[in-house]
Amino acid sequence: YNFSYFGNIELSQYQKNRQIRLKGGIHYQLLNRVERFPIRKQTKDHFINFDGEFHLQLEPSPTHSILVWYRFSALQATADQLRDVIDNTNPLSLKAGNPNLKPRKIHRLTLNYNKILAKQAAAFKTKIYLDVEQDPIASNSRYFIQTEYLPEYDYTVVQGATLYTFENTKPKYALHTNIDFEKFKPNIQKAIQNEKKFCEDLEKLKNELGSNVGILIDSIIEK
Repeated sequence: YNFSYFGNIELSQYQKNRQIRLKGGIHYQLLNRVERFPIRKQTKDHFINFDGEFHLQLEPSPTHSILVWYRFSALQATADQLRDVIDNTNPLSLKAGNPNLKPRKIHRLTLNYNKILAKQAAAFKTKIYLDVEQDPIASNSRYFIQTEYLPEYDYTVVQGATLYTFENTKPKYALHTNIDFEKFKPNIQKAIQNEKKFCEDLEKLKNELGSNVGILIDSIIEK
């Protein structure tokens, strides 16, 4: 069975031109595994991981704002990925987990900058996202050119066999940017467009109604 507990605490401060929010949490997980292959075995694993969040929003003036947001979280490996028993149903194609796996750690940093250009009747918006993943978990295969004993599994691999398992790999990075420039339309221009669209919709409705009435009259005459 798998038992999990989540606990969080949050601190916030709000002022006229500034908002600050801190959030932290703890995740406790009890993983009780009962292995039946190759022998019956019960294993209890305890994991404690932390996550956190930082939020800062500034409004130096009514026309622009700045947002800084950071989040950290840890994702524990699954029971299959941690299994320390080799599945040797096929001695030449072995499958096992890795009990030494580290949890995946996810970092995300977000920067937002919004500026309203009153004279130009426009808005400038910029968003930058940075994602970093530490200790990502990936599948791995190893081919044995000779017989070898694996103490972590207490198993001897025969020559020519392949072991499929999991491992932590190098960090991954991803950077995304988004820049928008929006031009505001004057109210009179919006009113003209709305009126034009209303007239088009009304004309379309009249045409559809006339077509339906014509079809109905034709049906009555045929009868």
